[in-house]
Parts: sequence; structure tokens; C-alpha cells
Amino acid sequence: METAGSDLRSKYELSRHAGELRWIGLGSFWLQLATVIASGTMLLFAVFGRELGSTASNGATTGFALTLASLGVAALAASAFAMYHCTRLAKKLSATDLRLRPEREAIARALQIGSFISLGGMLLSFFGAEIGAGILLAKSLAIPQGTDIYDSAKVIRVLDILIVLASTTCLGAHFVGHAASLALSKRIEA
Repeated sequence: METAGSDLRSKYELSRHAGELRWIGLGSFWLQLATVIASGTMLLFAVFGRELGSTASNGATTGFALTLASLGVAALAASAFAMYHCTRLAKKLSATDLRLRPEREAIARALQIGSFISLGGMLLSFFGAEIGAGILLAKSLAIPQGTDIYDSAKVIRVLDILIVLASTTCLGAHFVGHAASLALSKRIEA
């Protein structure tokens, strides 16, 4: 009788873990996907809104900040895919056929990969936001108060603001993805 009780408890725990993996994974996936679309759109506006013929207003630091922000969005897309993979693992975990169920180590490894992707994306997005904010600060300090601006390199452009906005948005979504991966790995290992 005790084996039947422990069997019911393990089925309940397995079902609970599968549900948590599915719902937290889905929530994180959709949040990250929406952020990829929003940040990607901002960066597309920034890229196509650039004055490509003018090299004076498009410094190397702006291009580097744009590159880091783009890499942050790409890492966010990879993190969203990793969370989607976790929802597929949850579906397999709730299967009645024991051969289809993934091992605990496979789930932990998938969550660890998602967590590392989010950490790398956080780093890229953080540096993209910091460089973009530095550009905004430098341009705002270079503008003399109360005078006309004749040098277009000193004007704060929407491009600079979009880079910072896209990077900080990605930074928040990477944090949510990392927190979801950590929470799920703690629940799976418990």
C-alpha cells in the first residue's frame, strides 16, 4: 500500500512540475517574443532612419551601440526559443509513456542553457544601453545652452534614443528569462 501512495505522490509531483514548467515557460516565452518584436522594430527604425551618407553624425560609438543592441535582441530570440523548448519538455514530461519522458538532467541542462543565454544577452544589452546613454550624455553636454546648433553631429537624434530604449527593454526581458530559468531549475531539482 505504501508503494501505491508514493506512486501517487510522485505522479502528483511530476504533474505539478510539468505544469509549472509549461506555464512559466510559456509566460516567459511570450514576454520575450513580444520584446524581441518591439525591440527589433525599434532597431529597424534606428537602422533605416540613419543618415547613411553622413559619417559625421554616425560615429563609431553609435554603430557599436547599435551592434550590441542588435546582438542583445538576437540573444533574446535565442532565449525565447530556449523557453519554448522547455514547454515542449513539459509536454513530454506529462506523457503517460515512460519512454517519452525526459530525464531530470535533460530538463536541468535545457534550463541552464536558457539561463546562460539570458546572462550573455543581459551583458550585451547592458553595454549597448550604457554606450547609448553615454552618447546621449556627450551630445547633450556638447550643446551650448541657448545657442543655435549648426553641427549636426551634436544634435541628439532619435536613433540614439531608440538604441538605448531597445537595449533597456531587452535587458528587462533577459532578466525575466533568467529569473524564470532559475525558478524552474530550483523547482525541478527540489
